[in-house]
This record gives sequence, C-alpha cells and structure tokens, in this order.
Amino acid sequence: MPLKFLLVFIGGLGLFLYGMKLMSDSLAGFAGNEMKNRLQKATDTPLKGVLLGAGVTGIIQSSTATTLMSMGLVNAGTMSIYEALPVIMGANIGTTVTGQLLSLADISKDGLLLSVLKPSFFSPFCILIGAVQLIFFKKKETHQNAAVFIGLGILFTGMQEMENGLKPLSESLQFHKLFLAFRNPLLAILLGAAITAILQSSSLSVGILQSLSATNAISFSAAVPIILGMNIGKCLPELVASLSTNKNTKRTIFADLLVNIIGVAGVFILVYGTKHIFILPFWDDNATKSMIAMFHTAFNVVSTFALLPFYKKIIAGTNKIIK
Repeated sequence: MPLKFLLVFIGGLGLFLYGMKLMSDSLAGFAGNEMKNRLQKATDTPLKGVLLGAGVTGIIQSSTATTLMSMGLVNAGTMSIYEALPVIMGANIGTTVTGQLLSLADISKDGLLLSVLKPSFFSPFCILIGAVQLIFFKKKETHQNAAVFIGLGILFTGMQEMENGLKPLSESLQFHKLFLAFRNPLLAILLGAAITAILQSSSLSVGILQSLSATNAISFSAAVPIILGMNIGKCLPELVASLSTNKNTKRTIFADLLVNIIGVAGVFILVYGTKHIFILPFWDDNATKSMIAMFHTAFNVVSTFALLPFYKKIIAGTNKIIK
C-alpha cells in the first residue's frame, strides 16, 4: 500500500477510535447515575434485564461499559448474578447498533431522503451541531450533549477516511490472498477473537471489518467466522477487570464468556450445517457493511434469546467451576 494511503487509513482509524470513545464516554457521563439506578431496579425478570441491557448499551454504545456497571453492582452486593447476567446478555444485542448505523453507508440509490441517511451527508452536520453547542452554551449538560454529536460525526468521518485509505487494497492480489489464508473457519474465529481482544470493543472491530469490506477482499463466508470470534474476544477486557473483584463478580463474567462460547458454537453448527444441506447463493458474495451488520445483530439476538431460558443452568455450571 502506498505511504499516502497508509497515512490516510491510520488517520481515519485514529478518528474512528476517538469518535467512538468520545461518544461513549459522553453518553455514559450524561446519564450514568440514572442508568445505574435503572440497572438495579428494572431487573426483576430476566426478559426485563435483557431489554434493559440492550437499551442502555444501544444508548451508550459500549457493552463493556454496561457490563462493568453490572459488575460494580454485583461486586457491591446490590445486584445478584441472576439479575446481572440477563442485563449483560442484553448488552450483547445493544452493541450492534453502531454496526447498523455504519451500514447506512451502503445506501446508493438517488433521492434526497436516502442521501440524508448516508453518514457522508449527516456527519458534518453532527459536528457542526456539537460545535455550536460547545461554543455558545455554557451548561455542563449541553457540553456533554455536544460531545455526543461531535463524537458521532468524528466516528463516521473516520470510517470514511479508513475506506479511502484502503481503496488500493481492492486491487491487491496479496491482500486478497491474506484473507484466503483464513478460509479455515476455526482460524478465522481465532482471528476475530484476537482483533477484538486487542481493540477491547466488538463495535470497533465490527466497524473495521465493515471498512475492509469496501476492498471487496472479504466474502460473506470469510466474514461469518470472524464475526463469531469477535463475540468471544470482547469478553477479555471484562475478564481482566474481574481479577480484582469478589467471587460472585468473577462468576458473572465467566458466565457471560460461557454464554458467548455456547452461542458461537451453536450458530457455527447452524450456519455450516445449513450450508452443507442447502445452497446459499450469497455465501461467496463480497461482504457488504449491511451484510456484516445484519449477521452481527442476528447472531446476538438469536443466541441471547435461545440461551435466556437456560441462564440459571449456565450460572449453576459457573458456580461449580469457580468455587
């Protein structure tokens, strides 16, 4: 890749990472105390816990933040593991919102309404709205709101710059061969887990995968196991954070890891079993942002609601492992 495009990609990645952090931190600070109260009060049934976890994470766009809040409440003794696990399972669904927003860049039809929905159109307006609030208003709440808009705008701008930097790779045979090396789905799962463990965010890793899809080097069949692995890798920062906590908190995070491993194994068998029985016409098509976002969302929704009826058994198994 020419140095010029490499620098564009690195700059775009920096903007993407900063935009995500700014938006997440601002939203968490804006409504952090209120969300903690809701986490404590609205978990009397597992379904409510899942919906709450999905809603909170959909707003702050960080499943790690929601999980850490739940961990803190379990560690403080104000929330039980049976209340916390459904919330964390719901957070896995809420974290897919970013990917859905980024998939709007796939909109290619003409028309004012569809053009307005594209991030390339509204990201500058997000930054402008935030800048006006930041400069002309002095209230702390308004500044936090401004940071949300600016972070969202920077996030999408970074995404666009990453795509611009990756354009030469669309014609690179070496780059295409690199992804062919991960045709083994188990290796691809490990790749996805490693990427997410390093970035410490499944939203970020899915966003980068969506950027790479613009090079046409990633087929849907290659993206599927990578996305599955990302859902395991996102548990690493939570496991690290739980090292200094009490036994129940460790059990909560290990239960979340088990949920994701079981979910990945189940969906893996379902997808590849279906592929061997039926012909999937889109299997070898180039992956698009929309396809990546939809599979990421589908995986988390299906695995969460399939495993929710068994969450107590998963906790029981965790209790036997961590005594």
